[in-house]
Amino acid sequence: MQHKGAPLSQAEQEQIVADLADDDIPMGRDIKGYFARIVEDTVEKRLADREKARKEEEARRAQQELPTKLRQTHSDFDQVMTQENVDYLEYHHPELAQAISYMPNGYDKWTNAYKLIKKMVPNAASAASDGRRAQQNLSKPQPGAAPTGQPSGEMAPGRRLSEAEKRANYERLMALAKGV
Repeated sequence: MQHKGAPLSQAEQEQIVADLADDDIPMGRDIKGYFARIVEDTVEKRLADREKARKEEEARRAQQELPTKLRQTHSDFDQVMTQENVDYLEYHHPELAQAISYMPNGYDKWTNAYKLIKKMVPNAASAASDGRRAQQNLSKPQPGAAPTGQPSGEMAPGRRLSEAEKRANYERLMALAKGV
């Protein structure tokens, strides 16, 4: 046993606490170091648990707000990020799709995926809309052919005249010249 007033070692403190009966009242000197260590560990553990819970809640909230934030930033996000466009990217550019898949799930990942698809994938939504518009335009009544001054049919540019046509044109021009 040590001198009275001298601090006890950790092993001695643990032994004293272990030897206590349920109805014993320990003295301060007996449990001072042991109790201080237990309180400190408990406080540190509770602070760590609270910090972990706070971070988990923050991550959960950010995950819930992600779709809204993406739609606010990119107004056509839903039209660009279709399953068809994602499949197109994976099929035609697998190395780029794989690079995006390795990113941690969050705002940056989905913004980069949006930009990549917008740049690399032909936009099927606008192509379908353009096709429908072209079909509608074809079904509208067309105006009659207006004289444009451009020869067509037999008189189209690049067509060669036969000798008989050349002779007929020459005779017609000569007749017009005499009539003037």
